[in-house]
Amino acid sequence: MTLTAQDIHDKKFSLKMRGYSIDEVNDFLDQLTKDYQILQDENEELKKSLKKTKKDLTYYDDLKNSLNQSILVAQEAADKVKKDAESEADEIKQNAQKQADSILADTTDKSNQIMGATTKQAQSLSIATDDFRNSIKTFRQKMIGMLQSQLDFAKNEDWNKLLDSSNFDNYDEIQQAVKNLDKQALVSVNSSSNDDSAKDQDDQLIVESVSGPYTDPTVEIYPNDKLHK
Repeated sequence: MTLTAQDIHDKKFSLKMRGYSIDEVNDFLDQLTKDYQILQDENEELKKSLKKTKKDLTYYDDLKNSLNQSILVAQEAADKVKKDAESEADEIKQNAQKQADSILADTTDKSNQIMGATTKQAQSLSIATDDFRNSIKTFRQKMIGMLQSQLDFAKNEDWNKLLDSSNFDNYDEIQQAVKNLDKQALVSVNSSSNDDSAKDQDDQLIVESVSGPYTDPTVEIYPNDKLHK
């Protein structure tokens, strides 16, 4: 059993001959009691402090464990969020790639269709242009032939005979010369019509192309070979 300061203070000794001085022993016991009391008080304070420290240490240990658990939970949540985000990003990327491929395919098909249609239209226009140019060339050649026939008719010697004659008494001869000119003009026109009969369809195309789909277009011939309607 541990002694207390009060036990030391209350301790009584028996008296014997030639023993220690009672006053000195009592003084020493008083001093010892005080020092022991001080040590005992300090010990109690240390015990209280140690108990509080242990309690705080237990609290901090629990807090540390709680924090560690929270960190683990947060790490798991972060890993899950990261994984979900990567999965969603991959899905979005795949969908975007599919949409881009679909749009590209549709655009390519439409472009090919437009290019095909444009090419066909260009070919048709080129053919129509060549046909129209050939028809114009044929019409020009026919017109030159007709004008050449008219010029040859105008240069006929019978005109000179008719115009140079100063004697108008021989009316029968003059009338006969006029009839001959009329016959020559009729023969020239009929010849031109026979030569052009195989190209009536081309003439119709020229008339419709130049003057519109009219039955009797108005045509004027100018010296520079231009056609005016």
